[in-house]
Amino acid sequence: MRLLVTLALALVLSWLGGSAAAMAAAEWARGDESFVLAFMAIPLASLVAAVILLIASTRSPRALLVSASVMIGLLALLFAALSVLELFVNGTLASAWRGVQLYVAILGSCAVVVIVQWAVFRWRTRSAPPAMLFGRGPGAPA
Repeated sequence: MRLLVTLALALVLSWLGGSAAAMAAAEWARGDESFVLAFMAIPLASLVAAVILLIASTRSPRALLVSASVMIGLLALLFAALSVLELFVNGTLASAWRGVQLYVAILGSCAVVVIVQWAVFRWRTRSAPPAMLFGRGPGAPA
């Protein structure tokens, strides 16, 4: 039951956080109707991140941190690749800037989704109990 509540809380809070980030990026860029793509990417990103972090939360807090860091790293790599592609296609930074702003909105809101879900899973996940030693362990009296 605790895991289900954590999952629901992570999804709701990440949708709110990602939507707020997409709205801020769209206002910053004076976005047009193409910025709806940022809002369309939020549910997909939150479901993918939720599955990965749900699996990692059954392991350890370190697994949560590593999986969230890998997802953020992949988003940064994707942003760099798409920005270079946009610059290559358009030729100049001035003409490619509109597409780069769209990538900032999409991938920035996805990064906020991952960060919010990591925080919720980290907050709600219990640490693993210490390993039990059967018989005589190290330091046991003889």
